[in-house]
Amino acid sequence: MGEVKMAQWTLVGWEKRSQIEREIEPMELKNKLNEYRKALGKDFSIHDLLMVEDIRSKAVIAEALNNMPEYLLHEIGKMRNEHEVRTIAGALDGIEDVLFHIGNR
Repeated sequence: MGEVKMAQWTLVGWEKRSQIEREIEPMELKNKLNEYRKALGKDFSIHDLLMVEDIRSKAVIAEALNNMPEYLLHEIGKMRNEHEVRTIAGALDGIEDVLFHIGNR
């Protein structure tokens, strides 16, 4: 995904989710399995593919956790730019809402 600039944060979540959903469709998994078998031999099984996908998904989670502080700062910046003045408690509620939304994807 590369480095994400502050202005790009609003697009990243939905784009990444769509990409991940496409990658786990049955035909996409079948194509991946065939590609791995071509590269690594016929012994490469669906179990092996699922292990690779497990590692890849953990890498995506690690990337998201790594980017979380910058994302939260971006959300705080967006809140500060709103015309409506928020209290610290209100800002924390906003961050809680964002985290809740992220957790329910």
